[in-house]
Amino acid sequence: MCYTLIMKKQTLINTNPYLKDADNRKRLVQRSVRTSCGVEGIYEKNLVLQSFNIPSQGKKKIYKTSK
Repeated sequence: MCYTLIMKKQTLINTNPYLKDADNRKRLVQRSVRTSCGVEGIYEKNLVLQSFNIPSQGKKKIYKTSK
């Protein structure tokens, strides 16, 4: 039988433990968008950078922008 017929399809929010908590999901999505835009060289003008730490295995500092 086909795997997809046997397994019930679930959304990523229901299967990914990092996305189950709404507050954590919001922070992670914002970080993903921010870092992706940074890689592409997309920045807003006249913004102040603030840094915050994200708990992980390594020491990482993420920068967020605020007006």
